[in-house]
Amino acid sequence: MKLSPIVLKGFEGREEALKEIKRYIDDITPVMFYRTNDLVHSRRVLAHLDAALPDILSVYGIKFDMGFARTEALVHDDAEMITGDPSLHAKEQMDETELALLAQQELDAIPQLIARYSPSANGYNYEKLLLAAKHKDRLEAQFVSYFDKFDGAGEA
Repeated sequence: MKLSPIVLKGFEGREEALKEIKRYIDDITPVMFYRTNDLVHSRRVLAHLDAALPDILSVYGIKFDMGFARTEALVHDDAEMITGDPSLHAKEQMDETELALLAQQELDAIPQLIARYSPSANGYNYEKLLLAAKHKDRLEAQFVSYFDKFDGAGEA
């Protein structure tokens, strides 16, 4: 399957910002020989999704917006440029109030990211991509979320 490249015009500096977000920075993993960052992670989520697309499309067909899913794979963690990347372990230690605050910070990051970059990412509404990543209210977002967890497990 030939896949077209994803074009993010107006997103200058985004990749550099994602490179700065190191993954698994917490008390449990002070030493990791191959610590990754959000840029590498988002590219791997896209690669996992791309590898599975023939199977996904054979089941879901036209009900699955491949372009939306592929673009979301790259931008699903963009809010972390503003909020940081708390590990699953850190989130498990949070109480309901702290989790609600983090969720609100993630939502508040979306208009800031649109102002910083562009309202459109690869021809898709950037806000809709980020909201779908947060709420997982689209089939495409649910697949991206699965591959996000799959990749995170591999990193851990």
